[in-house]
Amino acid sequence: MKINFIYNIDSELYRVYDAFKRKEHFLKFNYKIKLPEGFSLESTNLDSLESQIKTEINNSLVDDAREAISSSFDRYQPEIIRLLDSICGQIPNEISVVLTKYGVGGSYWPPQKIIINVNYKKYFENFLHELIHCCIEESIIKKYCLNHQQKEGVVDWIFLNNPFLINAFPDYSQQRMSILPTDEFMNEKGLIFN
Repeated sequence: MKINFIYNIDSELYRVYDAFKRKEHFLKFNYKIKLPEGFSLESTNLDSLESQIKTEINNSLVDDAREAISSSFDRYQPEIIRLLDSICGQIPNEISVVLTKYGVGGSYWPPQKIIINVNYKKYFENFLHELIHCCIEESIIKKYCLNHQQKEGVVDWIFLNNPFLINAFPDYSQQRMSILPTDEFMNEKGLIFN
């Protein structure tokens, strides 16, 4: 699997506008949202948004995130491929990782785009969390019509039950809004890990 990193003004602008567009969803689930200085989800005058983003560009923070994700992916690639093989129908050959300073901690756009907020230091954990979302979107989330809390619960369950993920992220904990599936549901889907 090849990882392509993206970080530029256009992707940052898109991320901020997307946060405004999805405001109700983020507020409903009490997400923390990072926005450019001087802006909030209540802002209506966005005239200076692009210039503010340009003043906040931080390549060193982005470079740190890129390096952390790349080196960890290289180190654990066999385990990651085994994990993905066990949970999804098809592993993407390539994944685009948009690095950002804005929005929530992470997001995903199936089939192969992940957004990681570099302000949250759990770069690799967030990367794998969003990658798992991408990989189970069709085979589990859409197939079983899971709502937001349920889909987050499935990813949490995978993190809390897969031996590789338990080892790699011993401090991982269930998200506040997630609803964990039953072991029976996961076993039915062939996702019980040995």
